[in-house]
Amino acid sequence: MRTRGIAGRALFACAVVLLLLHATPRSEVSKRLTALRDARAAIDHAKDKHAAARAWLRFQHAADDLLRALPETLSNARCIDSNRADGVSDRCPGVAVFREARRLGADFGYCESDAAYAPGDIGWEKYLELWPAGPDADDAWWYVHVAPPCCDECGPETDADARALYGDFLARFPKSRHRDEALRALRSLK
Repeated sequence: MRTRGIAGRALFACAVVLLLLHATPRSEVSKRLTALRDARAAIDHAKDKHAAARAWLRFQHAADDLLRALPETLSNARCIDSNRADGVSDRCPGVAVFREARRLGADFGYCESDAAYAPGDIGWEKYLELWPAGPDADDAWWYVHVAPPCCDECGPETDADARALYGDFLARFPKSRHRDEALRALRSLK
């Protein structure tokens, strides 16, 4: 009887530790999902184009934060379901949060080549649409056109395309914080 009591307490202690280990990430995901919902509400209640642009930027950052909280190690065999509109199986870890974020307007996807959830750029796109000369326009343009958040399939196809892209960026935003990166990329082209 005593062994059962010790074993029972040990089992209970292990269960508590496991619960604590799993509760922290879930509470973090919950906080990040709440931040995304709040950002969506700010978009829906924006009074003018600039306020809406700032709200979309906030939404983009909240979506990126939420995505970082989702499982990173996924399996295509478990996660891909071509019969679903979003292409993601109900068995994929984090899929409920992924779908809630998409319902709120995040343009997350699933990247087969990385076997991972993929970020979107809807917040950057909307920012550019609403405030093309805004204080964060260079970041928005960079993340939409130069460094889009997608898999291996993105980016300029030829060196000439890349030169044109970086050149266009530098012409639009000569004082951008991305300037040095764009210049390095141009120098690396043949």
